Amino acid sequence: MVNNTFIEQIKKVYNCEVFNHFGMTETGLGGAVDCNCHEGMHIRENDLLVEIVNPVTKEKMEDGGSGEILITTLTRKAMPLIRYSTGDISSFAIGSCSCSSVLKRLDKLRYRMDDRAHIGKNLYININSLDNILFNLDNLINYKVDVESIDNYYELKLQLVFFEEEKKTLSYNDKDLKRNIKDLLLRNPRIKKSYEIGMLKIHINLMYADEYINLYRGKRKIISI
Repeated sequence: MVNNTFIEQIKKVYNCEVFNHFGMTETGLGGAVDCNCHEGMHIRENDLLVEIVNPVTKEKMEDGGSGEILITTLTRKAMPLIRYSTGDISSFAIGSCSCSSVLKRLDKLRYRMDDRAHIGKNLYININSLDNILFNLDNLINYKVDVESIDNYYELKLQLVFFEEEKKTLSYNDKDLKRNIKDLLLRNPRIKKSYEIGMLKIHINLMYADEYINLYRGKRKIISI
């Protein structure tokens, strides 16, 4: 799942058009892809039956309704999938695409079902929402986030890795950078609400490196403790 911040950075750095793609190993990678109009990802309907369902009841949602993506393979003889639960939350795009294709379209993925962390009553965050905030920071390489439930409040623990070169050119110190990061986080309505009612504490740790550092085992997601 590629967030809007990544897409805009790729456009800027490589001066190119970016096409969103939905796929997974279980379906043979291909699933749906943007056209030149960028009005949703066209589904490979000749190979796949895609449904959007209520994540709990597995009942079909109306077009435009947000729910879990289920996939049934239509042409595979070995290891067929029947209403396979992907864990991805999205919706079908409404109306027709400007390219005139009759293929159904998926909107951008909103989040994964196993990638939500509660930070208060009816309040949660996911990795995509944090990506859209944090990757606006210059020279950020990667970050890791843990959310720990402690008695009657939550701790949001962030470990951020910046390029070593950034530290040499900074006109401010780590304390100022941490304050800037916290201010960015509090622009998220859910984080702000939980913080203001005393349900959330934010801890930020900074690291510097001269190359990419992988902070995750497997897929990037919030670790709930």
